[in-house]
Amino acid sequence: MSYTVNDLQVLSPVEHVRLRKSMYIGDAVNPAPLFNEIYDNALDEFQSGSSHQTDVVINYLTNTYVITDYGRGFPQGKIHDPSSDKDLEAVELLCTTSFSGGKFSNNVYKLSTGLHGLGAMVTNSLSKTFDIQTWRDGQLVEYSAQKGITDAVEYCDALSFVSRDHVSGTQVTFSPDPEMFEDCKVPL
Repeated sequence: MSYTVNDLQVLSPVEHVRLRKSMYIGDAVNPAPLFNEIYDNALDEFQSGSSHQTDVVINYLTNTYVITDYGRGFPQGKIHDPSSDKDLEAVELLCTTSFSGGKFSNNVYKLSTGLHGLGAMVTNSLSKTFDIQTWRDGQLVEYSAQKGITDAVEYCDALSFVSRDHVSGTQVTFSPDPEMFEDCKVPL
């Protein structure tokens, strides 16, 4: 069997995850690992003492999962992505770029769970739809994607979205892609 330089490929993170999901989440037949990754992010906010509450809503009719924490919210602002040589909003970078995040040093998180630098990106890549609303300092950033490809990044007034009781937080809503799983329901 021939194996030459012509057989080598360079894939985007989304292409790689969709082609070889088992490298990231095992041979999952259902999206439980995706749910766990997003829930682990909310748990990290709780473990850091930044969130006192996590809400989980599961709609089994539409296979939609909503996880909300009232932690610090994603940092907001542009950050340079060396792989694309573009400046991206932080939430977009974290949802589309491998090995990005704030869990690589002990300065932000003393304890953390999940696939550091991969969890949100993998969940985004394996979801039919993926949306994040993250708010802090009175500003809301909304990120939306389909099958890992960014649809929009929008800035809004956070007070129109959240109650005044929660000055910061993150809500992730996703629907697993049926092309990627035998069953799109997270088992109870």
